[in-house]
Amino acid sequence: AGEAALVSAAALDHPSLGFVGRFYLGLVRRFRGEYREAAHLLRQNVATLDGAAPPAGVRLPGIPGGLSKAWLAWSLAELGEFDEGVLRGEEALHEAEAANHAFSLADAYRALGCVYALRDDAGAAVDVLERGMTLCMRQELGLWITSLGPALGYAYLLAGGYADGTYQPTAPVSRQGFASFLYGAAGKPSFTPPAQPSSTRSAVATPST
Repeated sequence: AGEAALVSAAALDHPSLGFVGRFYLGLVRRFRGEYREAAHLLRQNVATLDGAAPPAGVRLPGIPGGLSKAWLAWSLAELGEFDEGVLRGEEALHEAEAANHAFSLADAYRALGCVYALRDDAGAAVDVLERGMTLCMRQELGLWITSLGPALGYAYLLAGGYADGTYQPTAPVSRQGFASFLYGAAGKPSFTPPAQPSSTRSAVATPST
């Protein structure tokens, strides 16, 4: 269907159909492990823009250029082309930040974080993906949390996991530890703790006789 759309776009001289067709076909190629083919399609989209607005009529869930650059970055990283992958990922993130577009931001954070992770740059991967998770939790982007979560877990694995250098995905999580994780994911906002810890039990009234 994607290839047929590109044929139709060329025959009809329909730029927006060609742009959207290349984008979604590029995603399919990437998920099939055909990274070079995916990069070729997505590069065409990036070259089509080159600082210009996308063709009139393009409808994508995020910023067209940013989405194409994000998925291009991820595909390039799978090919080991990390320098251009980082460049395209950072461009995608800057475009999303400029537009303050939540979907595009989450997509760019995931792509750039995965580029760093595939390059074995654990520190950069954790930094980018934690920022993405913070955004998703604040914006309540549940679908994106399930997407960035595994990538962030892998980045933590690269970073060494626990303080003793181990990675313990099945280890019990304490209440304090989970609270610490949520506080960090929320951006460590300032707060004033209560003077007395609140009781978790409600008072039970004694029936009068």
